[in-house]
Amino acid sequence: MPTKLWKEGDPSLNPKGRPRGLFNWQRAIVEKADELHPTDCHGRSWGQRVVDNLFRMAADGRPSSMQLKAIEELLNRGLGKPVQSIAVADLRPEAKEQLIENLLGVLQAEKAEKEKTDGELPVQ
Repeated sequence: MPTKLWKEGDPSLNPKGRPRGLFNWQRAIVEKADELHPTDCHGRSWGQRVVDNLFRMAADGRPSSMQLKAIEELLNRGLGKPVQSIAVADLRPEAKEQLIENLLGVLQAEKAEKEKTDGELPVQ
């Protein structure tokens, strides 16, 4: 198991934080999407062409997996990945106890049924 280089309370290994001027994918994609496409006869931007192509592919049939992956990456980096929700059951202690009792009852019934049928040949 790898050991941690940094322990809570120790000085930061990166005291100045992330260096400024690092390439920002989201900003670059948004800027490129707003830029006019140089050869588009309708004067559309790169982003408008991508959206038009996306809808055309969806309407015309199956795009290639490479096209889908490229579109997915552009949308995820330009707009951000969709938020995924997680359902969490928040059971009160009484509800947990009732659930455990119900599960134990089912297990006991199955055990009793198994003991009752032990030694009998299964009916086909």
